Amino acid sequence: MWQLVINGPGYFDTPFTLPSGVTTLGRAEDNDIVLSGDLVSRRHARLHLLGDEVRVEDLGSRNGSRLNGEPFTGTLALAVGDTLTIGENALAVRRPGPEERVPEGELPDVALEGRLLLSRSLRESQVLHALGNLPQRLGARFPSPVEDDARGAVPYQTLLMLYQVAESLTRSGSLADFLKATCDALVEHVGAVTAAVLLRQADGTLSVELARKSGGGTEAHVSRAIVEDALTSGNALVVEEATSDVRFRERESVALGGPGTVVCVPLGLEPPYLGALYVQGPFRVDASLEQLADVATATAHLLAAAVVRFEDVASQALKPPVASFADRLGESSRAEAFLSSLRGSPGQPRVLREHTVSVLHADLAGALERFSPETSAEILHALHVYLFRVVRHHGGLVEGSQGEVVRAIFPRDESAVPEAVSAVRAALELRGAWDEITLERPPGERSPLRAVVSTGTARLGVVGPVDRPDLVVLGEVATLAGAILEEAAPGQVLIDGRTLAGVGVAFEVQPLGERTLGRARAALFEVLEEDFTDPGRAR
Repeated sequence: MWQLVINGPGYFDTPFTLPSGVTTLGRAEDNDIVLSGDLVSRRHARLHLLGDEVRVEDLGSRNGSRLNGEPFTGTLALAVGDTLTIGENALAVRRPGPEERVPEGELPDVALEGRLLLSRSLRESQVLHALGNLPQRLGARFPSPVEDDARGAVPYQTLLMLYQVAESLTRSGSLADFLKATCDALVEHVGAVTAAVLLRQADGTLSVELARKSGGGTEAHVSRAIVEDALTSGNALVVEEATSDVRFRERESVALGGPGTVVCVPLGLEPPYLGALYVQGPFRVDASLEQLADVATATAHLLAAAVVRFEDVASQALKPPVASFADRLGESSRAEAFLSSLRGSPGQPRVLREHTVSVLHADLAGALERFSPETSAEILHALHVYLFRVVRHHGGLVEGSQGEVVRAIFPRDESAVPEAVSAVRAALELRGAWDEITLERPPGERSPLRAVVSTGTARLGVVGPVDRPDLVVLGEVATLAGAILEEAAPGQVLIDGRTLAGVGVAFEVQPLGERTLGRARAALFEVLEEDFTDPGRAR
């Protein structure tokens, strides 16, 4: 089976299976593949699939066609890995199957540095087959690997890891706990750099639910192109040097990091898939590609089972008819305890109480002004959803929003993690999550996020009617955060000197010097990333 993966105006990793015979391409609506763009002719090209051979024919188009970056005329044969360019459209040639390894000889030296190394069916897993034949109790020692005559040996440590993960599913109190434990176990077992779980939301979009890196931490970058390819094909994919592959490079952020082998597996056995497991190397284990794909596939099955289990629990729980004020602020139990401290004793008037806080402000740097009202509303809704999710995860409270500016506070409490560390982590995670979903939008609708964190003393209180209360934050720290936000460039995370004192050496920063902000002067620093090498950093 021959297939094209189309990218261009109106297409995003869109697969098209070639039928036998002739397939026409061009701008006219009666073509088999309709392509947009000023450089596309009404009748631009034809593809001929005869037997096991595919040929492309340029029909004398005004602007021509390119194969692997080189212009051509007439008819040429196509091979796996070729890229046909017509105007602004790129059509990659591939032959997916239940399980395939692409020979290097099929990959021409035309800047295609990355390559699809393996694509295998989700139902083919030696590890899962072996797990079905495990002894009832695994001891601390095992003299030799578990053998399966039909499929070969599966390393004992792999079986032990997955057995322990499966056992923890019954003990985990939440899906987040299980995802964290599973990703940490997988990263340690295969020596990966990153393991991330993406889940499909109610509106059909994918978001990174949890990401873990070797050495700890949550900020990780995921290739959306590879995830979409895995979900489209329904197979476990192994891709080498993905960030250098021309099929992905133009649609990925430069922040993806260095090239490395990526394993991506859909969650579930049938579409619509629940999400995907994404694991990035280089891997510090002596394992074949088949073994890496196998252990990732088995782990993905366990993750899918956990998603279904916790969804069932949530659907059976009674939900309140209206969300409480605490629910609107963040984690309800944490928010309720904090609100109680603000209210004071019954019968006493409400007052604004002083607290040491770190204030997080973020916005889209005026990018929404160039969008239509419908697009702006859609982007703002996504920003508010992600802000709530990230702030809730890091123990903060959502203060509110004004236009495209969103605000949150992180009060000082008795937890082991300083409020400044939690706020900066939230800012980095929010920026990372926003970069991920921005890549899913057309280039003209991408709006980088900027964020700042300022630390100091503020007066906090609850104002407004009982049925519609609001959290209010007053003081220099809130004003300063708003002023610093105007100094930040799109994509930056800035902090002031007090915040830097609160985080210590937990983050790598770049000094930007002192700035005059209204009546005040403040030293500003750009946060580059969290420093996971510090043994004494806050956990």
